[in-house]
Amino acid sequence: MVTPAISTGGPALSSPLSWASDPQAWINGSPAEVQFAGMTPGAVGLLQINLKVPADAPGGAYVPLRLSINGALAQADLGNGLTTSLTIAIQ
Repeated sequence: MVTPAISTGGPALSSPLSWASDPQAWINGSPAEVQFAGMTPGAVGLLQINLKVPADAPGGAYVPLRLSINGALAQADLGNGLTTSLTIAIQ
């Protein structure tokens, strides 16, 4: 759910931005500051999340990442079904 809502199949506007409800993020189990979570302006169906990587986050190609919007965990389809086991590369 985003506020303000956008029409089905329509691109997100740049003004006003459509913000996601209650975004939360964790990197390697530690909370990460969500700076923006909402629909990407000009895109259709693309939710963008900008977050600040904690200073104590480990580096590596497969650092655990957990995202939620309004209490629902983000999922990815890695070819063999949906999973909430997401990772992020941190240099």
